[in-house]
Amino acid sequence: MVYSKFASYYDAIYDEICNYGKDVEVFLKIAKIHLPEKPVSVIDLGCGTGKHMEIFEEEGLEIAGLDLSEEMITLAKQRFKEKGKKIALTSGNMKDLAIDQKYDLSTSFFGSYGYLIDEKDAISLFKNIKEKEIKLFIFEFWQTTQVTDNHKTWVNDCLSVQ
Repeated sequence: MVYSKFASYYDAIYDEICNYGKDVEVFLKIAKIHLPEKPVSVIDLGCGTGKHMEIFEEEGLEIAGLDLSEEMITLAKQRFKEKGKKIALTSGNMKDLAIDQKYDLSTSFFGSYGYLIDEKDAISLFKNIKEKEIKLFIFEFWQTTQVTDNHKTWVNDCLSVQ
């Protein structure tokens, strides 16, 4: 898997082109619109090294993460261990969603949803989200404006949603 070699460079690359705080801000704004109450817990599917989870936790949410890359999970565990926090982090495929706990919100940043290979995988993920009684699943697709314009276009559009 490509991320086994890439994991150690991941944060250095994405810190330059992404605004994790704005990402979380937008997703929480969407959650506020679509959920009757503020979410208490969130699982990040395709969590990478845990940077979005870190911000969700700063916002007071209980967090967990799942990523296909064992190397990314190792880095995420290290991130939270250094902060003295034990977080539920699992290496696995989001289409299987092998989790026991229920979550109010599930997120998938950076186009992680795009790693689902075919329609069968996507259907499997959505069935599992329904079975796990996750109240809201928010995911993004990568698009040219995100990569070339540091999210400015889509973040501004989402923040203007009432």
